[in-house]
Amino acid sequence: MSVLGSAGRLWYRARQFGNVFRARLRPEEEALVRVVLTPAQQRLFWAMHPVARRHHLDVCRALQRQGWRDPEVLAAALLHDVGKGHLGPWARAVIVVVGALAPGLLAAGPRSGRPAGGPRAWLAAHVRHAEDGAALVAAAGGAARTVALIRCHERGGSDPALHALRRADDSH
Repeated sequence: MSVLGSAGRLWYRARQFGNVFRARLRPEEEALVRVVLTPAQQRLFWAMHPVARRHHLDVCRALQRQGWRDPEVLAAALLHDVGKGHLGPWARAVIVVVGALAPGLLAAGPRSGRPAGGPRAWLAAHVRHAEDGAALVAAAGGAARTVALIRCHERGGSDPALHALRRADDSH
């Protein structure tokens, strides 16, 4: 990634960090979560950090503004980063800085096993999050398409919904 690309990504993440101040969901947003997600999937959603919940809802709303109404696609938007677990804003900030300054570390992934905690564990969670999230959503009864969208949302594919999800994710 170029220096300008890295700076742009850092600026994007800095704006995203501002979600800390608007993390609380409005009643109509909570209603959307209840309509789109099953009770088991809702438990996954509500277990995420409030800033992550805000991000997911913003991605879902962006897809709705683009005309997406398919509940499987909207469920993927609401749960696409669930595999990051409870990573909060500070952990995500570390991941962004490492990704901008040393992208090879993110691409290489964890050296062995799952680190116990701290920055190495955060990086490992980030690297594995799409696969881990897909497994969590599958275990919660997620539709095959929802699971596939979550599994592929970082690497891409040919599904138009996947392209829309990635664009919405990148813009929020």
